[in-house]
Amino acid sequence: MNYMVGNTVRLLVVFRDALGIAVDPTTVILAIKQPDTSFENANYPGTITRKAFGEYQYDFVTTQPGTHYYQWKGNATTQIISEGTFDVSELSTIITAGIPELDDCKIATRSKAFIVPQGMTATLEHTFRDRKGNPMNLSSIFPEIVVIADSASLSASPTGYGKLRAKEAMASGPSDTVNPNWELAVTSPDPANGVLQAVLPAALVENSGLYRISWGIFSSKDKLLGVDDSFVLVERSLFPSDNQTLFADFGPPTMKEIRQQIMDSSASENILLDDVEFSDDQILHAMTKPVEDWNITPPPISTAYHTTRSFPYREPWLRAIAGHLHIMAANHYRRNRLPHQAGGVAIDDKNKEREYMGEGQRLLQEYAAWVQNKKVEINTKLIYGIQESSYTIRYGW
Repeated sequence: MNYMVGNTVRLLVVFRDALGIAVDPTTVILAIKQPDTSFENANYPGTITRKAFGEYQYDFVTTQPGTHYYQWKGNATTQIISEGTFDVSELSTIITAGIPELDDCKIATRSKAFIVPQGMTATLEHTFRDRKGNPMNLSSIFPEIVVIADSASLSASPTGYGKLRAKEAMASGPSDTVNPNWELAVTSPDPANGVLQAVLPAALVENSGLYRISWGIFSSKDKLLGVDDSFVLVERSLFPSDNQTLFADFGPPTMKEIRQQIMDSSASENILLDDVEFSDDQILHAMTKPVEDWNITPPPISTAYHTTRSFPYREPWLRAIAGHLHIMAANHYRRNRLPHQAGGVAIDDKNKEREYMGEGQRLLQEYAAWVQNKKVEINTKLIYGIQESSYTIRYGW
């Protein structure tokens, strides 16, 4: 379990005698030794909660990084002692995806967007939801972990398991280089509310790009019970583990670069909206479109097929993303326009389709023309080759 400073750690214990029969102590004491050697003590009756016969719990709020030691003592017919440890990290590497909103209303049915810096092996935390956006209770799949007689044990037998699969959002084919796939173990810190966690491997976050991920819940007989999809954007940084990756500098424009391009970084840039106009998941959706447009535009060139990890033309890509976002917004304004008058005042605040559609089409027409010219250039070079001069060889011109 990954605990960070400020997290609440729920400590649970079930008291049993030497024969494994549950016993209910008359008094219970819990001592927690923190990394600075100070102690926090709890008692029952008192701050410890009795859940059922022989079962007790205590919620401890972490304030220090490091290893914590705890010890339960229960006085029944004989004294029963149970001990354990847990670790707390100072810097949070748990990445969560917020729920997209529109006009202050949450849209739980949209795909979730995780943003992870390149080179950081973060832990993704995701709430598994049904098709209506409601969190699913996964308690039967991931039973609660309790401490029983000096060891960790499950409060019930698991009826299934979870896994996470990840791949680049646009890649296809059997090549592990072009289309790598990852399958990751999934844990649940809060199964009743559908909360899942998975640690991203170093190989995935080494290369900047957009990745599709699927959270799968399986029965104990390996039957798929449910799937919840989301996306991970590994944003370019100066901290990949391999210097060759750093020097190559491939990958999509960052979220900051895109929002700066369209002046949508904060509510202060949108006085009439008092919010950002585009959510992260909308930007990630628009991010794949220019690369897809490149790949399907003739002539087809096998050596110039790209994914979000390899597309090298970042400035045209950035402008085309802006174009697709404008088209997306135009669709919204067209569908939701409702001009009306009342009390001598006319309101038509959604009358923006023409402006957004016009700007989106302009940007995408420019991009389409650039793609056509660039592909003709690449194709011509493949036909005739390149003759380098002695200046190029000697001086790098």
